[in-house]
Amino acid sequence: MPVGSMKNLYNKGIVELTTFIKSENLFTFKLNPIIGMRPMSIGLKKLVLDVLKLHKPPLTELVLNLSELPGVEGVNIVSVTVDRETETIKITIEGNLNYEAIRENLISNGCSIHSVDIVWAGKRIIEEG
Repeated sequence: MPVGSMKNLYNKGIVELTTFIKSENLFTFKLNPIIGMRPMSIGLKKLVLDVLKLHKPPLTELVLNLSELPGVEGVNIVSVTVDRETETIKITIEGNLNYEAIRENLISNGCSIHSVDIVWAGKRIIEEG
């Protein structure tokens, strides 16, 4: 399959890049687990995450970074506790979400996901009841 086609599948989350050798321009891809040609991490509508983060970047920068991810329609961050070097925050994200993209964004911003507290998927969000 041409590399351009694989890049399209990579951008959609269907395959992931496992190896890239720059000197030889070799790419190795592996197929993600999928359900009906849809990666399992795509199709989520709302996530509530318990996250530990460093003080930098500030919350304002983090919320903007998350809001710029493809499919994200809204982000809310609440500071729960603040320590000397870290803070615990609760992040609520809505849209057509890709969990892996969100997780990678948080990691690159000095965050660690403690838990996924609430997750919604499907055509509409169903409140607890």
